[in-house]
Amino acid sequence: MPRRKYHDDADELNITNAFTDLMSNAFMILSFFLILSSLQIWQGNKDNLELQQKTENMSQLLEELDRVTNENQQLASINEDLKTENQNLYNASPIIIDEQSGNFQFPSGSAELTSELRSYITNIVTPQINQIINTKDIDFIQVIGHTDGQVLGARATGNLDQNLERVAQNEMSVQKLVPASNADLALMRALAVVQELQRQGEFKNVQFRAYSGAQLYLPSGSFAPVNRSQDDTRRRMEIRFIPPGRSN
Repeated sequence: MPRRKYHDDADELNITNAFTDLMSNAFMILSFFLILSSLQIWQGNKDNLELQQKTENMSQLLEELDRVTNENQQLASINEDLKTENQNLYNASPIIIDEQSGNFQFPSGSAELTSELRSYITNIVTPQINQIINTKDIDFIQVIGHTDGQVLGARATGNLDQNLERVAQNEMSVQKLVPASNADLALMRALAVVQELQRQGEFKNVQFRAYSGAQLYLPSGSFAPVNRSQDDTRRRMEIRFIPPGRSN
């Protein structure tokens, strides 16, 4: 009887130990799965955070791309405007009134406008100037007189030094001026053309400047050689349109 009781106690102890081991193992397994699940959740949160950051970065990049694209479009538009302005600045060809045909000649040694030349300035040159100043950006207009190399005949001393400013202010007729050189004569003729243009009444807000090229330049723009013969091809009035930023 005592021997059987001993065996029963031993069996009960073995069952308890086995159950304890089973529970311990089960706890360890559950703990492992819990840790594994936690790691997976942590990794998932990390991946989600990285994805969110990448999404935000992508949104920022797209916004930046849109901004750069808009700026490029604006720059392209500005560039086109600048091209147009450049064309407006530099495409105004000069108007040349030459005496080669004989229709628009000044009397020899004089700055008096003939009736034919006055009519030409009124009916032809004035509309051309109007068209240019209405389509181009013009600061002022140069009127440059050019002569040939023929020496002026004997005459009294010139009086431009005494009276030139008064003529430029329309206080004295250009016919009162006496040239002492081709440089004087070319300037007088330029002033005569300027005064005739100003009398048209269409250019009140336009600034004209008279210059003398004397006999210095050929129609090609190159320096003229020494030549004292009469040459109508060199006698001309040159009207140039000067854009802003190129004043001289």
